Amino acid sequence: MSRNMDEDTTGSMLSHEAIWQGIDEVARRNQLSPSGLAKLAGLDTTSFNKSKRITADGRKRWPSTESLSKVLDVTGTTLAQFLGLCSQPEAETAPTSGSLAVPCISSQDITDIKTQGTANITIVNTASYIAFPVKHAEKYFAVEVYGNNFEPYYADGQILIVSQDTSLRRGDKVIFKRQGRDPLLRVFLSEKLGAYTFRGLQSCDPPLEIETSQLEWALRVRWASQ
Repeated sequence: MSRNMDEDTTGSMLSHEAIWQGIDEVARRNQLSPSGLAKLAGLDTTSFNKSKRITADGRKRWPSTESLSKVLDVTGTTLAQFLGLCSQPEAETAPTSGSLAVPCISSQDITDIKTQGTANITIVNTASYIAFPVKHAEKYFAVEVYGNNFEPYYADGQILIVSQDTSLRRGDKVIFKRQGRDPLLRVFLSEKLGAYTFRGLQSCDPPLEIETSQLEWALRVRWASQ
């Protein structure tokens, strides 16, 4: 007689409980809540809510393979590691290999940055951290888009991973701040004759030229959630 895949986690098949247990462990080891993990993976923030794991009529709801793939990719978790978390959730307490915690701030509070030149940026009043597979975490941080201050480029709730890389390249999406002005998001065009030139994300947008002395800081957008 064949065995039902919901019987246990010790055989070749994983149970419904084990799969969700593995997702919870990936979230915990990356210092995230299940909803935070879903957001980081570009999914609806309620995708992994415990209340959604059983339908109203009592049927078990399974995460899709696409959702799992996105979670493993964004946290740097291998399939073998995930399967290990499903069957041995307490065996390891360190963050998932290849994934580091980076500070996360709201785009509403992005002016809460202290800087001594564009190459030495620190984040103040950091409320939380998220996991992201980067090699040099001190040069990266996350910005959670709040409201419509980055529209039409990025929508409310999206997560942007940015770096304080001063070697901007033509075509880079950049968040920058001029002295006495609110931060803007534009595309970098060039740096010459003591000035930076940016344009909007649409090719028809007019260029914006800023004197180097007026630029407080510039951050490259390295990744954006969907």
